[in-house]
Amino acid sequence: RGDRAAGVLLVPLQQFFDALPAFLIEETCFIVLSAATAVGNWIIAARLRALRLTLSAPIDQLTLNDPRRISFDQLHNYSVKALAIAMIAAFIGFIMVALRGRASK
Repeated sequence: RGDRAAGVLLVPLQQFFDALPAFLIEETCFIVLSAATAVGNWIIAARLRALRLTLSAPIDQLTLNDPRRISFDQLHNYSVKALAIAMIAAFIGFIMVALRGRASK
């Protein structure tokens, strides 16, 4: 009788720990997606907007060695990297959720 009670308690725990790595990957992807999006929107994009407000002409009309153009290019590069990281995290998270859904059927 004690073995059956232990089995009833241990089977759900075993299923929980089997699913834990996939769950951690999903949650990590969600956190990375959220952080990259937040940094891209509230930090990088805000700095790009502030830089654009200081310009009297479009960014394309500045010379390539203008410090404002260099700063804009660097910020744009960071923005593209943040978006790429967010997209990769979203893709991996989506695949993990889809695989978990398929495995539970």
